[in-house]
Amino acid sequence: MSTARLLILFVLLFLVRSRAFAESEQGFDVISDVDYGFIMGQPRIPWGEDPFSRIPGFASVPSVEEKFTLGGIIFSKQSPSAVVNGKMVQEGDLIGTRIVKRIGENYVILKRKQSEIELTLPPVSDEFPDDDRDELEEDSQ
Repeated sequence: MSTARLLILFVLLFLVRSRAFAESEQGFDVISDVDYGFIMGQPRIPWGEDPFSRIPGFASVPSVEEKFTLGGIIFSKQSPSAVVNGKMVQEGDLIGTRIVKRIGENYVILKRKQSEIELTLPPVSDEFPDDDRDELEEDSQ
């Protein structure tokens, strides 16, 4: 619609509304779909708590805390395995409520929805602490 037509339509609606208002002052009733008596009156039943209100700072958490312990890893590129909570698992297996996503040389990643947990083994070293080296030399003699 053009702007001129919209302006004419607006003016006509304004005149019709003004005429209805003038007629209501002369004793004619205006038809309305709003029940003002209900809106302005007191409710018969008092309102309860707001169902949409939230206490800030609190979030739902699982009732039982998940604990995972990594016992060891048997790593091969074809079929890596790990011991988690005393159970032998492979990629794709379910442990608790989580799925074993990936098994690396010294880590395991467990996933549930968007949450991931990484379990790691301490690094392995060929070097011995000084105390252990002395004991090994004595044993070899």
